[in-house]
Amino acid sequence: MQTDREELSPKAKARRAPHTPGVYLMKDVAGGVVYVGKAKDLKKRLASYFMPRMRMTPKVAAMMDTVQDLEWHEVRSETEALLLEGKLIKRWRPKWNILFRDDKQFPQVRVDLADPIPKFRIVRARTSDSCRYFGPFPHQQAVRRALTEMKKKFGILLTDSSPALLPDGRWKLYDDARAEIQKFANEVTVQEYGARVTAACAFLDGKAVAWAEQVEADMREAAAARDYEKAASLRDLLDALKRTTEKSRRFLRDNPLPRR
Repeated sequence: MQTDREELSPKAKARRAPHTPGVYLMKDVAGGVVYVGKAKDLKKRLASYFMPRMRMTPKVAAMMDTVQDLEWHEVRSETEALLLEGKLIKRWRPKWNILFRDDKQFPQVRVDLADPIPKFRIVRARTSDSCRYFGPFPHQQAVRRALTEMKKKFGILLTDSSPALLPDGRWKLYDDARAEIQKFANEVTVQEYGARVTAACAFLDGKAVAWAEQVEADMREAAAARDYEKAASLRDLLDALKRTTEKSRRFLRDNPLPRR
């Protein structure tokens, strides 16, 4: 967290920002927060606000006319920055922020554990139900790729299936044999499928690292064999898995919010 109390201009303060993820606050002459933003690299992001005016969008230029001070709060990851930004925006409702609306909310993974055959699906907002949620995730493409691979790895269902209850009490996951998940039984009991769901949830919780470690080992092996196309594909998969399981702290409970 920034602790420098010297009287510096916002531009001078921005030069002192670290190359770390974080959240920044723009303030007006009265010290009120007029904008909250997040950054993968605070120094680079803040520097972008002090470029020549002709390169700014009209909105940013108008906002910067009101900014008299700034501060920032370092966090450990982009995911933490996303979570903290959302909490601060909802708490202060800064004038220049586009508040979190449906089209600005980040994806989350929803699993209805009350369903006998739960599916993993991407949603934009949580509802007051008994479902299990993972996220939010700042990288939409990463979580979509991870879910696609999780289907193949754990044998779980996404939204492309309508399971049917069979006379013997088992469930048929796919009607079309071409859609069946390779290496996994297509007709299962609730308990058998539940074990798959438990394994997938453990992965999303960051408690199962063996898969990512194996992907990394395979990537290095492919690179050593000069199979660069395969290595690149595995690299992208590894990145998606890491971004999806990146852990974040609970700010409201474990870390006090910055004071206005």
